[in-house]
Amino acid sequence: MLGMVGAETLSKDGVMWHEQRCGGFYRLEELVEKGAKANLQRLKKGIKEVEAVDGFLMATQYDLPWREDIFHGFDFYDVSQCMEFRRAGYKIVVPSQKTELVIHSSGCLSLWNYNMYRETLLKEYPEIAFSKKAQKRILFLHSKQIQLIGIPFALVQLGHRVDISNTEVSLGNTVGLNLEVQELLEEELEEGHYDLAVTYDFCREVSNACQNSHIPYYAWVYDSPLMDLYSKEALNEMNYISVFDRKQYGRLSLLGLKHLFYLPLAPEIDNFGAVHIGKRDEKKYSCDISFVGRLYNNRGFEQIFDDNSKSFLEEAESLIRQMDCTWNTSTTIFDKASEELISYMASKQQEDTWKAWNVNKRFFCESMKLARKCNETERIHLLKALEERFHIVVYADDSAKEILKDLTVKPWLDYGSEMPKVFHLSKINLNITSRSIESGIPQRVWDILAVGGFCLTNYQPELDEYFEVGKDLEVYHNLEELEDKIAYYLTHEKERLTVAINGYKRIKDHHSLKARLRQALDFIMEEECSPL
Repeated sequence: MLGMVGAETLSKDGVMWHEQRCGGFYRLEELVEKGAKANLQRLKKGIKEVEAVDGFLMATQYDLPWREDIFHGFDFYDVSQCMEFRRAGYKIVVPSQKTELVIHSSGCLSLWNYNMYRETLLKEYPEIAFSKKAQKRILFLHSKQIQLIGIPFALVQLGHRVDISNTEVSLGNTVGLNLEVQELLEEELEEGHYDLAVTYDFCREVSNACQNSHIPYYAWVYDSPLMDLYSKEALNEMNYISVFDRKQYGRLSLLGLKHLFYLPLAPEIDNFGAVHIGKRDEKKYSCDISFVGRLYNNRGFEQIFDDNSKSFLEEAESLIRQMDCTWNTSTTIFDKASEELISYMASKQQEDTWKAWNVNKRFFCESMKLARKCNETERIHLLKALEERFHIVVYADDSAKEILKDLTVKPWLDYGSEMPKVFHLSKINLNITSRSIESGIPQRVWDILAVGGFCLTNYQPELDEYFEVGKDLEVYHNLEELEDKIAYYLTHEKERLTVAINGYKRIKDHHSLKARLRQALDFIMEEECSPL
């Protein structure tokens, strides 16, 4: 049987336009210009075998009965007839068209019985869904804050059908939900018959839309802490949330999040790790030591204290000095401040903070204020100390130039096109983990190793679980050890390159984003099938 438009692979929900289609019809471009989603691939020559064709034209020399016993209206009669032909051993094809042969106008559509006939189709032809049982229809949503593409790319590699929503969501909004966006998402989820929605980090509007549509929502969280996980929306039953820090997982587990699980981060090795590097790049980015990171300055710490609170400022600064450039299992910024200091700092926060997030005030002040000031203090101290012995290039925002006047400070890097080049071309890539990440491995470490870069990072408790220190990467516990290891590896190229190669192999073989997402989906599907 021949048709003008067809789907090479029929979606498991039976809806033809939920998969890539091929073919064409007259005035298609005008519909696209008006906003229609064509999702059509033009055929340049020959014919293409498909699973189903659209009913606006179906031509055949074989007279098989139509299933008028179960399809009486406008919907799904075409897919049904295609399935009858396939069961009888015939092929369904779409021809190439030099000029479009058919005008297609559906007029005013009535979708009153659409889902009824769709369910009839799937019941009568179970092979539609069975052949794609493991495949999921997934809606991926970008946010204004995060524009990465690794997750949807990896999900496609795993064999799933992934659509990228045209609706851009926002993260970390304390002034209330965007109900207009939430309603748009609910409509999109319902029309698309999706099995899962996915975002980087956690979006409250997506969570509510999935809760109302009864569709699982997976949030790949790579910030720690992420304050939106302390919102009431984080308690929605359709949420599936992974966090990469075991101590953060322990804290959040106490709050009653329904499907929270621990999962370390991973790099986009097929995209991030496959960037082309030319001669100009070598000249531009090659260096002995690079550090890519913010200084965490201008985060409002000083504004908390005034002339009447000098004692609180002195206590806070004392706690930060105790942390400065020391990393081990016992060094922490948490649970050290007095109740009086915490109470004072909490009183200086806007009231909306406590309305939006059900977060312990001590934890908030420690992670969002004390830890960030500690980041600023020790990063500046460490970088200035290193510059006395080595040449280091810092990639940060413009404010860093005034603070690090004696260092080479260059503009912030584009994540996809520039950052991997720096990691690959630097002899030593320095990582300084934010103090708010208590035990986990930050994304920067994974990304450095994914491009074959040599990574020298501060100690984090979880590193030993995934890497062999000294073989896959190197670790420092204090400034003195850092300086010694920099001096050693700058003068021992063979050893440095061996570690970089081992780290890359470890990532490629065991810690790809695709492997992580397979773990996440296994968890989600297992939880879905578990009895309440």
